[in-house]
Amino acid sequence: MLRGYRLAIIALGLTLLLGGQAEPDQPEASAGEAATQEQWPPLPLPVQVVEEEAKKEARERIEQDARKREIDDLAAQRGMNEASQRMADAAEVQTWIVGFGTALVLATLIVTVLANKAAFKMIRVTEDTARRQLRAYVVIDKVEIRSFEVGKPLDIHISMKNCGQTPASDYRGWYTIDITPYILSGEYDGISYETWSRYPLGPGMPASAYPESPIIVTQHFFDMITKGTEILRVWGRDEYTDIFGKSHFLEYRYTHRGPVKCPQRMLAHKEGNRTS
Repeated sequence: MLRGYRLAIIALGLTLLLGGQAEPDQPEASAGEAATQEQWPPLPLPVQVVEEEAKKEARERIEQDARKREIDDLAAQRGMNEASQRMADAAEVQTWIVGFGTALVLATLIVTVLANKAAFKMIRVTEDTARRQLRAYVVIDKVEIRSFEVGKPLDIHISMKNCGQTPASDYRGWYTIDITPYILSGEYDGISYETWSRYPLGPGMPASAYPESPIIVTQHFFDMITKGTEILRVWGRDEYTDIFGKSHFLEYRYTHRGPVKCPQRMLAHKEGNRTS
């Protein structure tokens, strides 16, 4: 910068020196030339501003710092954008993970509910199976004709048995004996039943009934049965309660026709025999 000032001072001194030497030799200007000089002012000389080296270096440092800050700001913005994108991607992945976890929880709940239902159903089935295995089962063991002689009452023996593993309580029954030329349906037709008192029937315990039939075997009756023109029928209904408090019944029908050889077993008919 000082060197620039020196050059400018030297140039100015030379100009003044040369100008002072030329003035005595020049003739006085005419009036026209004076007017022309007044109309055209002297042209300004270009002056080159020489910047000081320290200021230039300071400006360059400021510009470099500004550019560096811009570059750093752009890098920071880019990093923030990338971080925001990574956070958005992570949030999306987390959302998917949470959704998948929620779906797994719901699926687990559904499977648990279904498993509980299946377990409860299995428990009910097990309980029902146990009750079926343990409950009382009263069945007809046999029905026999013990006496079938002309002039004597008809004697029939009915044997029942509890085949279950537990007692049958409040056991009672109704039955009747008749002679008919037809095989009736399984429904009772209103004939008065004989009955016996209620009592418990233990597991494996037999029970017997000896109906006091009012039927006296006549020759005509004897001939109709032995020849097969009519049928001797014994039918009835037994009821009882198992240890679980559930009521059950047994309905039966036994018939015979043809010759009688005492004790003569009667056969269960294809209809009218059922149990609960």
